Amino acid sequence: MNIGLSSPIRRSAGKFTAVRAAVLFGTAAALCPSGAAAQALFFHVDGTQGDRQAYYSDTIVMSRTPFDQLGGGVEIKQLDVTIIHENAAKPEWTVKRLQFECPSLMALATAKRGKAAAAPSASVKVRLGEGSSILRRSDLQTQAIPAEPWTTSDDPAMLKAHKLACNAQDIERAMHASYRDGRFDMAAFNDRLKPFGLTQAVMVLAETTAAEQLDLTWSRLWRGAVRPDPSGRWGQPASAADRAAAQAKMAAIKQQVDLLATELRSKYEQNVKRMAAGFEFDKQAAKLRGDRKLNRAEAQLIMVWQGRGESDVVAAMGTPHLTSAGDLRILSYGQQFDNRVAVQDMKTGAAWEEGIYMHCDVDYILMPGPGGKALVADVRVSVDSNNLASSGQACAGILEVPGER
Repeated sequence: MNIGLSSPIRRSAGKFTAVRAAVLFGTAAALCPSGAAAQALFFHVDGTQGDRQAYYSDTIVMSRTPFDQLGGGVEIKQLDVTIIHENAAKPEWTVKRLQFECPSLMALATAKRGKAAAAPSASVKVRLGEGSSILRRSDLQTQAIPAEPWTTSDDPAMLKAHKLACNAQDIERAMHASYRDGRFDMAAFNDRLKPFGLTQAVMVLAETTAAEQLDLTWSRLWRGAVRPDPSGRWGQPASAADRAAAQAKMAAIKQQVDLLATELRSKYEQNVKRMAAGFEFDKQAAKLRGDRKLNRAEAQLIMVWQGRGESDVVAAMGTPHLTSAGDLRILSYGQQFDNRVAVQDMKTGAAWEEGIYMHCDVDYILMPGPGGKALVADVRVSVDSNNLASSGQACAGILEVPGER
């Protein structure tokens, strides 16, 4: 049984509109709590009768970006997706811990500063993360499924899940904005999702566990269909003791998940605040440089040094000549080479100069950054030489940069 990302794609039998979804699932008021506590989304259905699949997602998206990649152009976002299967040969459900490559805050900020927005992608980068599982239909036992490497997918369900993961904060804001007078406006919510490419119905649900979503799917979405029951458990009513034990187990799991989510959210928010402060410093640094056209050396040095502290510069370059101007601190380094001599022709009396003169100055300009610490905002390089062919050697040794930040 293949239940990983490489599963065959089964296209939806028809467009799943908000109206059709509302009819199948019932009224929005019945699905959503009176406040903004709903934590699950129904976002996709595909397959033909007898082999249908219903897709639900969590609304908590975790960051899985490696620490050394924070602040880069790509972030890794993790979203749990539950798939309910109709086919008797498939599990009752599959829980996929999907990890997607998403544009980072830095990439989005760069696009907003004037770059043209990228066209919607017809495929996404995704992997199946650790912690994915299935509930076997034969005995209703959970079975872990192994993680899978990164792949490219054009599965419609994966394209939608990618949008949910990469726009999680905007979707959460849209969800909150769609509550009016204690009721949830599903149509208004879906209108707010359209700018993110989610043009088909996304339903906000109070059912947040796979078991609840399984019952909802069979009782509402696939009402009247023959439900496979090889274990015999679905036809056997649960006893009061079984229900109490299941509720206690789910409460314990929910408590653990809530604690983990709170801890991870705190760490994620700290990263976001740190990156936001970095963006603000980058903005002020660009303002300091103004419209000055950078030479190649300056562009390379700014790329490496911007946002680093004075101690980093001194550790790499040695003791500088230090000057201050208001809030700015300027660390200056320089070197020169001069072997010029005056030569005179004793016969004609003509005199001229021979030899090479080269001079290089490098100024690291620091300004207050987050917390008031002085950080590099600009690097200015000036070169003077009497020999164009040799001028490239004028700064040898003082333009070298440390390893990657």
